[in-house]
Amino acid sequence: MNLIGSRVTLILNVRALVVASVVGAETVYIERYGYEILSDSFLALFFSAFIPAFIMLIIRNRTFSYCFLFLYAAIAIQMARGVRSAYLTGAFHVLPGSIHFIWLLLFFLISVVCLGIFVAHALIGFAISVRSSGRKG
Repeated sequence: MNLIGSRVTLILNVRALVVASVVGAETVYIERYGYEILSDSFLALFFSAFIPAFIMLIIRNRTFSYCFLFLYAAIAIQMARGVRSAYLTGAFHVLPGSIHFIWLLLFFLISVVCLGIFVAHALIGFAISVRSSGRKG
């Protein structure tokens, strides 16, 4: 059993952790200085930036890591635009700021669904291997 996947997968997952840190910092900046969020979910938004990276470490699939790193980059670019807007205007806007966080929460939900599919696939594979290795008769 390989604990880290391939070397490329490990590098992608470490890069995703770095991008998750950037997205987390952008989330803190936007929430703190630029936009007013509709609820007090500061920690939930901050940790939802890191959960997909940890799920990438659990799944250890190269294609999955490439796709999620692309999504992280897209969210980081969108959040950077929000940070720029918050820095330049300094005003509080409810709707444009919440759009950034909706994408982040959607990414979090997609990663949790992928983790559920991964666990279900692993359990089904385990059940099939146990059933096929049993004695007959």
